[in-house]
Amino acid sequence: MLKLMTLAAAATIALSSASYAQTAMMPMTCDTVSMENLSADVQKAQDEAQKSRAQAAVGDATVAMQAGNVEACVAAMQKARMEIDKK
Repeated sequence: MLKLMTLAAAATIALSSASYAQTAMMPMTCDTVSMENLSADVQKAQDEAQKSRAQAAVGDATVAMQAGNVEACVAAMQKARMEIDKK
């Protein structure tokens, strides 16, 4: 019984860790909703220098989105996300 409970606990931890990793590594999409969500996250950044760099990257992403350059938009959004997530 103890062995079964240990296996169940290990499986739960493994699945939740995989789920978190997938969420953290999900590809960005260059659309208005994603841009708004990213901008909201930028405002929550603690460090002012990080916030400034992230805002600049969001601006670059916005310009690229308006120009129809999806690759540049996604790259700039990823750059902003990396700035936000720095510790």
